[in-house]
Amino acid sequence: MHDERVNGWISTAVRTMAAQYGLPLVDMNRLTQHRGESFPDKLHGNESGYRYIALRYANEVFGAELM
Repeated sequence: MHDERVNGWISTAVRTMAAQYGLPLVDMNRLTQHRGESFPDKLHGNESGYRYIALRYANEVFGAELM
């Protein structure tokens, strides 16, 4: 994936659909963009990357800081 594609039309399409259907949106791209050590190929996480995604998602959706 190229950053311009993810941050361009894909991001716009996802945001538009979320707004159209009144759905919450967790911007995982924003949350993970500075965690290069956890996403070695800039797309797929390693163990710490997937753990980070799960914890951030839970925090964003449920408002709870999980350990």
